[in-house]
Amino acid sequence: MKILFTIVWLSFTSISCFSQSPIPKKIKLHIGEIEFKRGDILVKANHNNLIGSSFIEGGATFGHAAIILEGGKDTNVINLLKRTTIFESHSRDVPKKDQIRKIKAYQESSSKDSVCLTFSNKYIGGRFLLRANLSEDQIEKIIQFITDQDHGTSSWRATKNYNKMNDNSPRNWYCSLIIWQAFYNVLGEDIDVNQGLIVYPNDIINSPLFSQQGSIIRF
Repeated sequence: MKILFTIVWLSFTSISCFSQSPIPKKIKLHIGEIEFKRGDILVKANHNNLIGSSFIEGGATFGHAAIILEGGKDTNVINLLKRTTIFESHSRDVPKKDQIRKIKAYQESSSKDSVCLTFSNKYIGGRFLLRANLSEDQIEKIIQFITDQDHGTSSWRATKNYNKMNDNSPRNWYCSLIIWQAFYNVLGEDIDVNQGLIVYPNDIINSPLFSQQGSIIRF
């Protein structure tokens, strides 16, 4: 029943997106060395059949989004992910204290509390690195906003807040919402390309904020 309610809710709240279908970006697959920087966004594109989502080639499952706290440079993606620290809201069945967390971008484990395989090579071509043209101060404020939410919980029923949030009261988030809210709160930028009630990972990839040369890497 809970799953059925969620599907109905997603369908109802996302229907407003149908009239706004931006032209999808065509992004070539990157081969070679990749550099992850602090403040970059790692995104796994979501399935394009999700109601209200914009289109991204290579999308699968519900997708994911996380911000990079510590990056690096390597020609081997998995080695780079293993050294990269991200901050994310994730929907696995774990205790509330572990739903919003700092973790390595690739980490094998038998425990759901500490495993992170979201950006594994299983999703080659559906993984994206986003980098906005921001000042160091803007990047740090976005990171601070996101990491300040570590006492919150994960929920697909969380909603956007168009008022500037000035307190750190515990709130519900999902992966792409916490990224969206940080950009909106700090910069006043709506990075949801179709401005629906739900912001999917695809919608962030398609945001005009990441349209400049070199601002998106598909790997």
